[in-house]
Amino acid sequence: MAPTAVAIAEQAIDAWNHGQLERLLWLTDDEVILRHPAGWPEPGPSRGLDEMRRQLESVADQWAQNEIEPLEYRTVGERVVVPARWTAAGGRSQAPVDMTFTLVFTVRRSRIAALGVYGEDEPLPAPLKR
Repeated sequence: MAPTAVAIAEQAIDAWNHGQLERLLWLTDDEVILRHPAGWPEPGPSRGLDEMRRQLESVADQWAQNEIEPLEYRTVGERVVVPARWTAAGGRSQAPVDMTFTLVFTVRRSRIAALGVYGEDEPLPAPLKR
């Protein structure tokens, strides 16, 4: 039996929280599209597994510790909307970060086909709003 879209999202977040980037990428389609949040240093979206790897490695390298705490998992069609809290400490500065954002996973054929990252002040697309 194929895992549900929510199970895929849960596994991806768990992999990130445990520093298991290869496990997270194993859950991801080769043609993935990664939507960057507003204010991201590089324009997006990133396309393909190699670009997603590069972006995620960049984030992981900049933070001595970081964790995503899902606040809920909500299914909307083939998407899983995950409001979450992110806590981190800067790699060099150890400056603390505590913010909320929303992850939107699009899951097709038991793989993450797209991942959207929306900052706390960014509106979600209309079909994904409550």
